[in-house]
Amino acid sequence: MEIDPGTGDNAAWAMRFGLQQRDKVRVIDDFSVAGVNQTTGLHERLKIFGIDDMLAYSMDSCWQDRHPQMLGKTIDLKSAYKQFGICSDDRVRIRVATSSADTNNFVLLMVNALPFGATGSVAAFLRISMFIWYIGVVGLRLAWTSFYDTLLSRADCAHNASWGAECLFDILGVIFARDGKKATVFDQVFSSLGVNFDLSEICNFSVLLGHTESRGLELIDTISEILRCGTFTAKGVERLRGRLLWFENFVCGRQANFLVARLGKYIRADKGDLPLSSELKVTLQKLVMRLESGRPVEITQRLFSTWLCFTDGACEQECSVGGVLVSPQGTAVMAFGSVLPSDFSQQFYRESRHPIYEVESFHPAW
Repeated sequence: MEIDPGTGDNAAWAMRFGLQQRDKVRVIDDFSVAGVNQTTGLHERLKIFGIDDMLAYSMDSCWQDRHPQMLGKTIDLKSAYKQFGICSDDRVRIRVATSSADTNNFVLLMVNALPFGATGSVAAFLRISMFIWYIGVVGLRLAWTSFYDTLLSRADCAHNASWGAECLFDILGVIFARDGKKATVFDQVFSSLGVNFDLSEICNFSVLLGHTESRGLELIDTISEILRCGTFTAKGVERLRGRLLWFENFVCGRQANFLVARLGKYIRADKGDLPLSSELKVTLQKLVMRLESGRPVEITQRLFSTWLCFTDGACEQECSVGGVLVSPQGTAVMAFGSVLPSDFSQQFYRESRHPIYEVESFHPAW
C-alpha cells in the first residue's frame, strides 16, 4: 500500500530487495540502511532448546532398561514473522522503500508486522517463541523445540500431543500448515529443515541426527560443477562455505571443519570468474569425499560420561599450542598452553607455506 511518509525528522527508511532461494524469492527489508539495526540490543541471553536437549534429557532421566518408543513430527508456521505485529511507536516511524509491482514507481510502505531484515525482529520472535514454548512444556507437557518445528511424543500419546499443540495454536491465533507436504504425521524417521532424525533405535538409547540424502547430493553437485568448470567466484565460495558449515553441524568431523576453513581466504578474492588454484581444487575434492562418506551424529547415554578435550594451535612468528579439558557436566577442569621451541616453529612455518601441505598432511586423529 502506497502511503505518505508522515513521520517527520525521525523517519527511518529501510531498503527492500529480493533474495533468490531455489524456486522462490524471499523479501528482505534492510534496516541497517537507516541505522535502525544499530539501535537494537538484548538485556538478557535467550536459551534456545533444541531437539538434542530434549533427547538427551529424556535418555538421561529414563530409569528403565529400555527407553519408550518415541515418534516425531514437524509443525510449520505460515509466514512466522508476519503473524506478529510491531509496537505502535515503531509503526509510526519506520517505512520500507521499494518499487511498486504494478507501476514500478517508488513507494513507501507502512510496516505492520515484524520485518524480515530487522535485528529487533529476531529478539521479538525469540521472546514470543519462548512464551509459547513454555506454555506447551509446562501447561501441556509437550516435548517440542523452541520454534515448534519439532514435536516428540511417546508412541501411545502421539495423538494427544498433536491435538494439544494444534489447540494451543488455535487459541493463540497462530496459523500453521494443516495440509500439504508441510503438514506431517508422527513417525520414527522424520525430517526438519533438511535434517533427518532417526528414532528407530531410541529403545536402545540411540538416536541418529544427519542430513537428508537430497541435501548431501545437492552440495556434491555444486562442488562438482565448480571442479568441472575449473573456475570460481568469491560469492559462490562464500555461499558454499555457509552451506557446508550448516551441514557439518549435524555431520561432525574435525577434518571437514579444517577443509571448510580453508575456503575462507577465497571469499576475499577478486570479483568475476577466477581459475581454480591447485590448493582450492584439492580442498574441494576432499570435501566431496567427506560429503560422500560422512556419518550422522549419534546421541547416546555416552554423552553423559564423555570427557572432551579441545585443542588448538597457532603459527605466526612462533608456534604455540593449548587445550582445555571439559567434564561431562560441561565444566572446564584443566587447561594448558605452551610456546613451542623456536627451531621447531621456524621449520613448521616454512613447511606450512607449501600450497597443499595442510590439506594433504592433515589427519583427523590430530
